[in-house]
Amino acid sequence: MTAEVDRLMPCSARSRRRLGGGALLCVGALLAVLAVRLVAAEEPALGDEVRDRATSLAFRPPAGWTKMTSPPEGMGGVQVAFADPNDAATCLALIRVPEPIPGDLKSIAADYKKAVEAAGGIVGSEDALKVARCPSWRTIFSQEIGSEKFVNYAVLIECHESSHPVLFLRVPRARAAAVFPVFEKVLAAVRMRVVAFAPAELEAIERFRKLAARTSGHWNRALVGEQSMGIFRESTKVGFATWKVEAGKVEDKDVYLLEGRQRIKIEKVLLDESWKVGITVDLTQQTFEQKVRKSDGTVDATVESSGVVRNSTSRRKVKCRGQAFEGSAPVPPLALLDSLFWFAATLAGPTWEDGLAVPLISPGAEVDLLRFSKGMSESGGPRLIEVEAHGARYVLGFDPDNKLVLQKGSVLGGLALEWRAMPKEEAEK
Repeated sequence: MTAEVDRLMPCSARSRRRLGGGALLCVGALLAVLAVRLVAAEEPALGDEVRDRATSLAFRPPAGWTKMTSPPEGMGGVQVAFADPNDAATCLALIRVPEPIPGDLKSIAADYKKAVEAAGGIVGSEDALKVARCPSWRTIFSQEIGSEKFVNYAVLIECHESSHPVLFLRVPRARAAAVFPVFEKVLAAVRMRVVAFAPAELEAIERFRKLAARTSGHWNRALVGEQSMGIFRESTKVGFATWKVEAGKVEDKDVYLLEGRQRIKIEKVLLDESWKVGITVDLTQQTFEQKVRKSDGTVDATVESSGVVRNSTSRRKVKCRGQAFEGSAPVPPLALLDSLFWFAATLAGPTWEDGLAVPLISPGAEVDLLRFSKGMSESGGPRLIEVEAHGARYVLGFDPDNKLVLQKGSVLGGLALEWRAMPKEEAEK
């Protein structure tokens, strides 16, 4: 036994006995060789960090993997995905779970398992783990797509109290043993609650701040008042949106007081949200109350949230499915509630500049960036402004008084919808 150990470990105790002080040289040489081997082992390293503001998650895909221009087959909720250049069937995706379940990771993991099995997947193993010090749940399951057999490695992460992103690896069964260790290296490098912006984005946000500040000290007549819109899918009316904005004071500060509701019903899919928001004229503080119900005929969840955004921190309470949570998270300056991107567009007024940007936050403090494109004009029609948020593009149309009269975009998994101004009684029918 001793001889075998000595053969495997040249600088073992036996070697040290023989070499005495020379053993230090042997140990040093061995460490140098191991260092070289460790560097070589890390060469199939990770690539540049990818930051997803919708989940405030940052991860590094394997080096050389290429960003996909469309989601992998059969995958929904994909924020970003990468493919292995050596095998296009192997891919890594960041998925955002659409139904927020605060403080109940096991419940949403159970729902995820049901969805996997309903889609024909066979769950092989499940267990709890930590990713970037956040409670997480790992599910490994097999699945057939066409004639090919895959193994999927999904990790559900409790990122925010009302958002659970999934890092998802899909790999052909024959390659799973080789690719799984690479994916685990990706998991080990994950960072959470990343809200940093690039220098160009910070400059665009500052330009928006200066433009919006021109309204300080007086109320923007395009904002104050009531508006209502019917929501259409092609020629069929599927919902409505109504809101009103008033001038007011909170703690001796001039504020905009906003209250609104939006309801969309398409076959079995329902989205019903209402909100009350108070925003100081200089955009430095805001309070919010929001209630969102989503249903698809199988899952029906209502999320209620309330809180305040002040000093680049969001403090909120979230309730869903009988669960409640209170917490706080950092947010960038000038961040507005994400359902109010039309408010940001109207606030900037008729003096448009290309490339403006403003941070958007959800009540759960997930961060995105609203980007404005240069305004366009149509003869006899509304002035059109293009905006981009949550990975989708929208067109907003404003009349000569800067009132929002048209909106085109996509919601609920990519459905193309159009919002048209109309009397409130007609809109709510």
